[in-house]
Amino acid sequence: MKGIFWSAVLIAVTAVFSCGGKTAADVDVSGEAGSPSGMAGVPAAFSASMPEDAGSASGAEAAGPDGETVFKSLERIAGTERMSGYVQGLALAESRLREEAGDYAGAAVAAYKELAWLYGYGAVPRSSLEEGLNNVTALENGTGETDGAGMIQDGVPAARALLRFLAEDWAEAERLLSALPVFREEADGFIRWLLLVCAMERGPVLPETQSSYGSIGGRYGHFPEYWYRGARAMRGTLAAEYAERCVSLAPEGPFALECRGIMARALGLAAADGPSVLTRAEIERVISRAAAERKPEYLSVLMPLLSLPDNTGTLYAVGALRALGQAPEFRLYFSAQAAKAGGRLAERLAYIVRG
Repeated sequence: MKGIFWSAVLIAVTAVFSCGGKTAADVDVSGEAGSPSGMAGVPAAFSASMPEDAGSASGAEAAGPDGETVFKSLERIAGTERMSGYVQGLALAESRLREEAGDYAGAAVAAYKELAWLYGYGAVPRSSLEEGLNNVTALENGTGETDGAGMIQDGVPAARALLRFLAEDWAEAERLLSALPVFREEADGFIRWLLLVCAMERGPVLPETQSSYGSIGGRYGHFPEYWYRGARAMRGTLAAEYAERCVSLAPEGPFALECRGIMARALGLAAADGPSVLTRAEIERVISRAAAERKPEYLSVLMPLLSLPDNTGTLYAVGALRALGQAPEFRLYFSAQAAKAGGRLAERLAYIVRG
């Protein structure tokens, strides 16, 4: 039965959104219920161009008219990612294209790509990634449906490589990923990103590795994990910039807390202060909403930030709040909070009220 890789992802995605699961901020993760072949989330422009049967050649050797058709469709997908960044469904389209061409390793990796994007926003649990990959490895033991030996020969090793990546076994993941027979993998393809992550996590991070990682940011900038892995590998201001981009994309995602800790260290604070650290965009959104709706209580989420030792993030919030301090309802709110607080928080609230 064809479609095992992308359908495994589709099941996970459908389960999340059918029960009102979380969606990725500023990115459409609603899917397209009317997509061909029931491929929810696959942009129609790409799914419509998929060949009905692109043959069954090995993924590394897919060729001929069908192979060229697949290649052109993959180029369109890659071009969209480079120009506009990733959107839901592109990897599902890529996975089916590769599977129809017999590129089972590439199909498995593309299916994982879809789930990894969703996971980065907290839209699916980590267990969904593991379950999907384990479903593929089960083919080797005859516990899943299969189309032939190629699916086992190439798809199962790909799933194993990705499981090692998930387990953060960087050396083994790098070894297995490097050996995958993927059809026309681009220089900035997803496997290339995974390999760069393996290299950076193993360390040391060489200048050329750092440069290569930065050069593919346009294609993977919508992946919170891209910024998270960069934040872990980089140092100083650059690490903080990567961390802030991750938090801005997915403030409640699985990578946000560690990134807030990285931001805290860059501000001269302890990593333990991370949960209190907010990005400038978060600060501005809170203040704008409170001002627009005349609801001072919305500002309560800023109190932990205002309680921290001196740092540029806290000072920015204090400066931004001073304009509100003169409005009667906000003045009363700040005064009441100052009366209950002590130390730095009380001093800063009093300063805001004084204007």
